[in-house]
Amino acid sequence: MNRTIYFNELAVEFLVGNKIIHQDFDSILKNFQTDQDLTSLAGVVLIEHVSFENEDQFIKVLMNKDLSELSKLHVIVDEIQFNRIVAGLAIVEAAGGLVENSNKELLMIKRLGKWDLPKGKIEKGEGKEEGALREVEEECSVEVESEGYFDTTWHTYFDRKGKACLKPTYWYEMSCLNDKKMAPQLIEDIEEVKWVSSAELEDKMQDTYASLRELLKKYIEKNTSNN
Repeated sequence: MNRTIYFNELAVEFLVGNKIIHQDFDSILKNFQTDQDLTSLAGVVLIEHVSFENEDQFIKVLMNKDLSELSKLHVIVDEIQFNRIVAGLAIVEAAGGLVENSNKELLMIKRLGKWDLPKGKIEKGEGKEEGALREVEEECSVEVESEGYFDTTWHTYFDRKGKACLKPTYWYEMSCLNDKKMAPQLIEDIEEVKWVSSAELEDKMQDTYASLRELLKKYIEKNTSNN
């Protein structure tokens, strides 16, 4: 099963136990060994092997180096190696919602200058769906109900203490029951809460995070196939 994790804005697809189907790669790296192996490349890159002794260094490069010239990175690993590679990252679970109103508009928030979806950390003892509902209601002051699980995104970041973290975010489709008191949760740096039409969504996707952009593409595809 492949797993895509976002390191900053770079999508890294770990090809776990799968054979590579032919694809046009700009570069194929037989064996990752040093920082320069990645920082000198551009476009879509395949790494065929990361040795055991280089796994820690590989994660450090992904977390710390400027890899903006890469558009996507594919890495061949097995299940055991994938688990080893991410073992040094602290797992911080979060949940959020793709909320629609009766006009089929999507609820979006603007946080720190970027368009985003309402989401947040799951509290201790809280279920994923429960946490998603709570976060949406807290961040946007709306009443919602869940329509079921949609997808999971994964991204990395450094916390305030400088610890490297891996955050899986569990997304649920939701419908809005009441938005009469809709307002941004300012304490969470949310500047704006807005119902976004399908016509507006493409523009908003240009000013959001890469992991969220892919999630929204899946959301649009699902809605298109259902119409």
